[in-house]
Amino acid sequence: MVNQYGLTTPSRALLPIDAPRANQRSLPERVLRELWAGLSMAWRIPRGGTAIVGMPPVVTALLVCSALRILRRRYWLDVRDLYPDVLFAAGVLAKNSLGDRALRFWIEWTYEGAERLVAATEDIAKRLERRTSRPVSLVRNGFGGRFAPHAMPDISIPILSSHGTLGRFQNSELLAEVVLEARRRGLPWKFLVIGDGPNAAPLSAAEGPTLTWHRFASQETLPHILSETAIGMSFRTRDEISAGSIPVRMLEYLGLGVPVLVHPDSEGGAEIAANSMGEVVDDADAGEIVDRLQQMLEPKRYEALRRAVLERRDNYSGPSQWAELLANLHRPAK
Repeated sequence: MVNQYGLTTPSRALLPIDAPRANQRSLPERVLRELWAGLSMAWRIPRGGTAIVGMPPVVTALLVCSALRILRRRYWLDVRDLYPDVLFAAGVLAKNSLGDRALRFWIEWTYEGAERLVAATEDIAKRLERRTSRPVSLVRNGFGGRFAPHAMPDISIPILSSHGTLGRFQNSELLAEVVLEARRRGLPWKFLVIGDGPNAAPLSAAEGPTLTWHRFASQETLPHILSETAIGMSFRTRDEISAGSIPVRMLEYLGLGVPVLVHPDSEGGAEIAANSMGEVVDDADAGEIVDRLQQMLEPKRYEALRRAVLERRDNYSGPSQWAELLANLHRPAK
């Protein structure tokens, strides 16, 4: 089997839970699809094998792990987002409610049945260690094998890109304001946005000649669509979830050899700033962000940023991080 980064292991079953365009489906449809996927996947794990189950999607992951535990199959749980914390921050679930207590019980039961937990960020790893007695390994988010450096972009008429689901924790309002501010100044910039979602509406106000908006792109075509990007942008909301995040979109730009502008400061932003691979702006308005983008696009500054990205990009490859961890699968957890 092949996991999300294209890695294979002949002695282990790696089952990615990935439904294309899942975030665009209605909630009842998503739940039904995840129920079916969870139950069917559990039966595909061979005896003696180890399943690596990713979360999110949370319902599917919990169903798969529950079935695996009942069937006495081994599994690792790859935690990319921490639940129910994400639901609290999104206002979907109230703390100490009946739903919260039920979901927390199910999640903790799932944690305890895992052979090992894998965390996407240091923040998630620390929180998991406080919530479970199971071993926790850190494998940060990373870019996939399809993302490779491209030719030096034209920074005199640059393309500035932002991609990914426009969900609760994405600051679509700020992105729209940046597009409008650059247009107001008459800057020769082209903005490329790829994605859709529940927080897409604010971006509609910025539609115009300087904005190209693809509401969907497959993982196969995404690297090609982004191939002429000069600067990647990651705008998130200011909250506890974003502060501890390393957005995959940010790492995918690094995979392409592209400097990144991150807002607000975060665990991912700290990586960018510490390694001079872009800029981190915190508590800034659209005008200040456009100023910073202009500075990044100055030829000497841009060359330095791009050089730093190319020198360090391999450290953020998903396949290389997982390959190291998967090499230890035969070792029993302590």
